[in-house]
Amino acid sequence: YKTFGYKFLIFVSTNNEDTERQYIQELMAYKIEGMIILSHTISSKELSSYDIPIVAIEREDKYINSINTDNYMGAIQATSLLVKNNCDILFHINSNVSKDVPSYKRIQGFRDICEEQHIQNNYSFEVPGEDDKDGNPVQYVVTVENLTNIDFVLKYLKAEGLTQSESFNTVIKEYLIDSMIEVNGEPKYAWVDENDTSNKGNADAKAQWYTNLFNRMKQGHKAIENGLASSSEWLAYALENGIVSMEQVDKSFRWNGLSYKTCTKITEETDTEATTKAEAEYNRAMNDIKAKDNIYDMQLKNIDTEHSSLLAEYDVIKGVIDKNVQRTFKFNQSA
Repeated sequence: YKTFGYKFLIFVSTNNEDTERQYIQELMAYKIEGMIILSHTISSKELSSYDIPIVAIEREDKYINSINTDNYMGAIQATSLLVKNNCDILFHINSNVSKDVPSYKRIQGFRDICEEQHIQNNYSFEVPGEDDKDGNPVQYVVTVENLTNIDFVLKYLKAEGLTQSESFNTVIKEYLIDSMIEVNGEPKYAWVDENDTSNKGNADAKAQWYTNLFNRMKQGHKAIENGLASSSEWLAYALENGIVSMEQVDKSFRWNGLSYKTCTKITEETDTEATTKAEAEYNRAMNDIKAKDNIYDMQLKNIDTEHSSLLAEYDVIKGVIDKNVQRTFKFNQSA
């Protein structure tokens, strides 16, 4: 205030239009010179009628100025990252906004990437509002905790008709199951592979294998970068240089070190598919380079032709000038 002579007044309307209009009228009585609007209650057309500079932040701004983030590019990058990480089903949860609100571009960006990548299993949820006891709409705020809450997500999945509650174990069902176990003890069961209901593949052995693996991981493990485990070149390098080691569980469920050099189950094969793909990409790149070279050669020929024409024209003009100079000189001598 001492430097610029301005005071900063803050009013909170709690999403009430009448209260917000009352505050604006009071501010106008103070002869304010501008406003920063954060709420979404009053339209930009009405705000523009106050004839003072108004700047909004991330809201509908057809008739006023607004500072907005690049919602569309943010949605593009976020959705592309999910696609890059091979996510099969994509969800987008957003508040119920109209197309003239900047945050709507998040929805548009999500849908555009799904359409571009031909992703069929994508769902965009607009969180619906409900009315309170006085008939006023209740605004929902979606948090990170909401997205990990199965009851919250299930509510909107059912609202959109995308699933049935029987497909999930909600928190309530989990509580009932835990209570039954506490009273009656752990149930007796045998492992069944859902892809092998006749149990021809010995599901108990599979379950024991995963149990052994889990117990070994509890003793200490380190996750490697995504994609390295599928790279034969990296695995060969890592094994030869001791970056990773091999272990095998015995009948007593103990893990023992195993040398990769003596392991007969490790063989070396050429990835013909990858080689063919690399050759195709190389040939395509070379064809692109050759096509560009041909274009450049044609452009150089055109330039050479134009240069030759200019030289010829220059010689003609120079000859005319020389003759005119000679005639003028002779004329002056005669005079």
